[in-house]
Amino acid sequence: MASPRSRLLRHIIVIAVAIIAAISLVMMGIARAKAVEPEDPAGGSSNPHARAVPDIYPVPQSETADGVRVNLRGKVTLVVGAETDRAAVKAVKETLTTTSHRRVRTLTPQRASRIHGGSVIYLGTIADNSAVGPALKQLGVDGASALQHDEGYVLATGRIHHRPAAVLAGADDVGAFYSAQTLRQIVRHGSVAPAIVKDWPLMRVRGAIEGFYGTPWSHAARLDQFAFYGRQKLNTYIYSPKDDPLLRAKWREKYTGKQKKKLKELVDTATANHVKFTYALSPGNDICYSDKSDLDATVAKFDSLYKLGVRDFYIALDDIEPELQCEADKEKFAGHANGFKNLADAQAYYLNAVDSAFVKKHDDVGPLQMVPTNYNGSAADPYKGELGKTMNGDIQLQWTGESVVSHRITTKDTLAAQVTYGTKANPRQLFIWDNYPVNDFAQDRLFLAPLIGRDSDLYTATTGITANPMIQSYASMPALFNYADFTWNGPAYRPKQSMAAALKYVAGPSAKTRRSLTAFADLNQNWQNDTKTPSAPQLVADVARFWKNYDGRRFPAGSALAGRAQLISDMPHDLKRLAVPGFYDDSVHWIDAAAHWGHAVTDALHMLKAVTRDNGTAVVANRKKMTDAVDKATKATQPTLNKGTLVPKVGDGVFQKFITRAKATADSYLGVTPPAGGGQTARTSMTAYGDNSPANMFDGDPSTKFWTDAAPQIGDYIGTDLGAEKSLSSIKIRQSGSDDSTGDMMYHATLQYSTDGETWKDAGTFDNRPVIAKKFDSPVKARYVRIIAQAPNPGGKWIKIREFAVGAVPDGVTSTIPAADGTSLADLVDGRVDTSWTASRKANRHDAVTKVFDERTVKSVTVLGDSTGTIQVRRHGEWKMIGSLKDGYTKVSVRRGDAVTGVRLVFAHGTTPTVSEVIVK
Repeated sequence: MASPRSRLLRHIIVIAVAIIAAISLVMMGIARAKAVEPEDPAGGSSNPHARAVPDIYPVPQSETADGVRVNLRGKVTLVVGAETDRAAVKAVKETLTTTSHRRVRTLTPQRASRIHGGSVIYLGTIADNSAVGPALKQLGVDGASALQHDEGYVLATGRIHHRPAAVLAGADDVGAFYSAQTLRQIVRHGSVAPAIVKDWPLMRVRGAIEGFYGTPWSHAARLDQFAFYGRQKLNTYIYSPKDDPLLRAKWREKYTGKQKKKLKELVDTATANHVKFTYALSPGNDICYSDKSDLDATVAKFDSLYKLGVRDFYIALDDIEPELQCEADKEKFAGHANGFKNLADAQAYYLNAVDSAFVKKHDDVGPLQMVPTNYNGSAADPYKGELGKTMNGDIQLQWTGESVVSHRITTKDTLAAQVTYGTKANPRQLFIWDNYPVNDFAQDRLFLAPLIGRDSDLYTATTGITANPMIQSYASMPALFNYADFTWNGPAYRPKQSMAAALKYVAGPSAKTRRSLTAFADLNQNWQNDTKTPSAPQLVADVARFWKNYDGRRFPAGSALAGRAQLISDMPHDLKRLAVPGFYDDSVHWIDAAAHWGHAVTDALHMLKAVTRDNGTAVVANRKKMTDAVDKATKATQPTLNKGTLVPKVGDGVFQKFITRAKATADSYLGVTPPAGGGQTARTSMTAYGDNSPANMFDGDPSTKFWTDAAPQIGDYIGTDLGAEKSLSSIKIRQSGSDDSTGDMMYHATLQYSTDGETWKDAGTFDNRPVIAKKFDSPVKARYVRIIAQAPNPGGKWIKIREFAVGAVPDGVTSTIPAADGTSLADLVDGRVDTSWTASRKANRHDAVTKVFDERTVKSVTVLGDSTGTIQVRRHGEWKMIGSLKDGYTKVSVRRGDAVTGVRLVFAHGTTPTVSEVIVK
């Protein structure tokens, strides 16, 4: 057997040999790399696979890392034709000058022989730049597969005449422009990456329709949208803002003055970015389809817009009454017993007339587009069938999928809809109005989840998609980025990767900013309770991991949840640095709300840590900080056009669930338990929307709600059963989205109470009151309380009830000081730390709150609240001081063995006490 020393020596020798061998291999690899990839003095690299092609979005049809690196930091010459697209030339020059910080020399193909040294960029179509075709040929690149498609392009790198070069060849002007957008994405470290890209779109129509209700986009935001569309290869914008009266209420009138000037700027900016500005007229509310004067007004309106540069026109017949408006129409279109068929005939008559009188008179105008009155579903019905038979076959129809808001849009359903809106022999060519990420129905939300639920081969069944975005134009950009990716190349679309790229685009180069924006997007995921769009998945994972550790009695100092809470808390600072600053401005109220939730989570973690350390003072202090942060997070700050000021919602309810569990853990430690027996239950004639159940009215959390799924009619009611008859001192019902906004609520309510649920007494009538509050001069007996509608709600608005609180006079609890408004003695013993009794005045000497009970052994008295004074217990009929009250948390032990029949808090003279809970154990 060898000695330990000899074994150690052999071990050292083996390690040394291994290290020498490893170093040799590394050096051989370096030498091999240098042999394969010599540096070209002119800036090109001959290694075709030296680096993968940088990410390109939309994802191209074909890309390989062939060619050479093209240095842009030295001398660069741009070869363009006299007719090469100006927007493409401008985009390429911006990329080159930004990279090189030098003036780029521009030559025509005829003068290309004068190029001496440096790198060369060839840009244009084969028709407008005679150098492009030969350049592709010299590179050995066959671009036919891409250049036969409208908007297609080829981008290839290599050496031409021994110089590093990039060729940007477009099938047309748009293709040349799109090649410039791809060039921008593959420039890295001062060079064009080695690449051969052959690309074209699979959908012809790709873009957005500004078709939502609510606050419209600003003029500046629309201009920025067009620049964004150009960069992302989106080619369509449908102008349909509901705030423009010249689209709807005054649709017959023409634009003049400032309105005309602004519209002209929109059209010109869209055109400069190769975006088709489509004007959507909405005459359906008062049109007489057969009236020649209305046809003439339409043609005159379109003709005036044509003079401004508009070349794509649209008739929107959505969101109108499905019936004929004028007597002339009712007489002319009466051929069917079914009124929907007659409506379809009238609309087809009008649309066909517009098509003939205007669209077909202009060779440079695109096909007429329209959205029908019945715009969703693939199942046949009389309206769709009749419209399909009578409307001109080349009029393009827009459709929203199987539903108004469709979670899934399939190729099968779309093909079926083509037949439904056309005929079996001649299916109707249609494109999709996709209602995502639109938030006009939920203006307290942002939707930042990636686009999902669309078949990858949908391009085989539709000419394209226009997304209906959010009221927040810049916050809509991530989803629109996804649409650009999906409509360009659906089979290659990967939702998560595409959204990551979208967020990187918005955030810019800072890794910290990207992390912050990614975390913010995680808080704004859930799309109408879509099962495929989970709620805040990253936050959920961190919360689950934390509770697993906490339940296992492990409390890591630097948990992932603590780190995420800090990241969220820092968002107001970090997201001010976005590359797209408008996103911050759009989202600021959601960002601030998220930060408050982040602070609340941090405070909750400190509170839970204090529980593990048996530090009641710290538990209460951090619980209060947490509650204050939640109050800030749930404050109404987001203004809307017609729904008041709303509470911006973030986190998809995950924050609330975490805080609720953290509170329960802390309250259990403090000894707070809800009083036994007879909790509140709901009694209502109305049903809930989704999971917004009536029980939410009684959970003590104003961020949850009972939300009805319909507007109230006269006699509809919402109320509570207290479980037993009680003496009521106050009632407070918090409606709508916040205490100071009139949104969804019962607008004309009478407050009632009853002992038997049959005979009711009125306690007041409340009109347009988000908060219904009643304080009784003297307690009233009741078991049932409700509000009952005295009239229908305006505008068919639903009802939200966030809290339905009934203050009952507790047995055995008295006070020498009246309660302040909005508080009651019941709050002292209701088992909820978040409710408090507050004195209505400063305490005089001997002012006290007293709780008496049957004789029992008491081990401790805990008082939560902000008050000073003394704590007393009654033994053998006499009150004895057992300790002093202090702000926040006071726990005093009681001598064992003594029977106690009461507890009294005697307040310090001149103080205004607040007591959250008195806990006797």
